[in-house]
Amino acid sequence: NQIFKLEIFMFNIIRDIIMLIGEFMNKELYELMENILYSEIIPECKLGNLMIGDINPAISFAANIEGKKDIDSTLPCLVINDTKIFNKYMYDYVLESIKFYYDGLYTHDNIKSVISYLITNLTDIELSNPIGAIISRTNMLKENISKNINTSFLDYDCCVSITKLAPYLETPYSFNTKVIDEEDTFDLPSIMFGIDGDKCIIYAMQNKDNSNNKLKKKLNRLFYKFNDKVEDSFDSDNFNISDITMSFVASIIMFINYLNENNINKIEVKVNAPIRYNNHFEANERRLRYKEKVLSDSEYQEYKKMIEKQNEAYKDNITLKLLRTFYRVCSYGDVLNVNTMPFSVSDSMKLTINDEGTFNNDLCNMIYKSKVDKKDNYLR
Repeated sequence: NQIFKLEIFMFNIIRDIIMLIGEFMNKELYELMENILYSEIIPECKLGNLMIGDINPAISFAANIEGKKDIDSTLPCLVINDTKIFNKYMYDYVLESIKFYYDGLYTHDNIKSVISYLITNLTDIELSNPIGAIISRTNMLKENISKNINTSFLDYDCCVSITKLAPYLETPYSFNTKVIDEEDTFDLPSIMFGIDGDKCIIYAMQNKDNSNNKLKKKLNRLFYKFNDKVEDSFDSDNFNISDITMSFVASIIMFINYLNENNINKIEVKVNAPIRYNNHFEANERRLRYKEKVLSDSEYQEYKKMIEKQNEAYKDNITLKLLRTFYRVCSYGDVLNVNTMPFSVSDSMKLTINDEGTFNNDLCNMIYKSKVDKKDNYLR
């Protein structure tokens, strides 16, 4: 009994010591996060000279901290109404994001990185009230959903992979679909997303470079069938759904299959992240300034034309083209339905998936795994 009591006593002492060490480390980490945010990130981004280690990301924003607003606010502005509340949720995010992106390595630069890029990817509405976005992003990181899924795409074998992305990108995960026909492969556009409870949040789609093989030619011929029975009921040149790359439609339908399998029926397509938007153009300006020094005049003019073309495409792709693509999928039937359009009352296109719905286009239905057959055909 005496030995047992001694063991209990020692166990309690060790437990208390561990708790004290944990509290000290948490307090130290919390104070480090505060110092990095308020003494480094905010003043550096106001001047456009943010440094994360040896990297100088083109991230610029002003801040309104408890009513103390920067005077020169032509920059996007982060609003922090209550620093205690903001710091609490940012601290929770730092804990989850360091585990997710850096395997729990709490270095100064890693902390600075995850905070900076979180703020970079806030929408204009989220910048004005960031707490909800921070909580949502924290939730996205709590469960590792990385996996490979063997499935089918039309009559071809197919591998779907959910891969983790780098911390500077908009979302934690990418949905990738590789179609396989013997030795030939074709990659559908990737979808950048995160999952928060029963809601999927999408920030971007990215086209893939595909080699010019037999499978690419076969699929491109098939994709023309997406033009059958499409109805455009949106009276706006900006929402011209004929200006869509058809492989994007196929990718979204495959993604709907994945969401259905995971009982997720809400989608938010985020738009208008002004810091990220400005970051793209400032980064290209820096590239131009550098290339002007190292290239001949003719080489520089060619490079400049390429950057200008890229910028024009980015202006459209960053907002309207992504929305047009989802709207086109909605126009095929009642599988995907729009609840809210962005700009007027929201920073998102909000949609719901009707897993009992159907498409009025045969090719869409061939790719879509309906509620009846998806269990047998999608995961095999």
